[in-house]
Amino acid sequence: MNTARALLIAAAAMLAACASSDRNTDTATGPGQLVNLKIQPVRIPPNPQGALALGTVTGCRVDYVGTTPAADTWQFRVSPTSRMPTVDQCLASLKTQPGVLGVDAVK
Repeated sequence: MNTARALLIAAAAMLAACASSDRNTDTATGPGQLVNLKIQPVRIPPNPQGALALGTVTGCRVDYVGTTPAADTWQFRVSPTSRMPTVDQCLASLKTQPGVLGVDAVK
């Protein structure tokens, strides 16, 4: 029981440390693309922490930009990094993420 409790506390501490950062640390290696993401806010927060989480799982630079008039849709800037070299690859990866319901590049 003590081992399980220690693991739970360690996991919670790691999540809290990740959530406390509001800056995406991946360096963009190319121009970014504005993207409207239809997301489930309970799974992906529509804020800088949600952008950081998306950037972490996709390997792209993802920055929160703001709201859109559409329901459950927010605007993010997606940029390639050394881990994900093109915006097209970033968009393809975003489409596969749990909680992302739609990805529309802003023209």
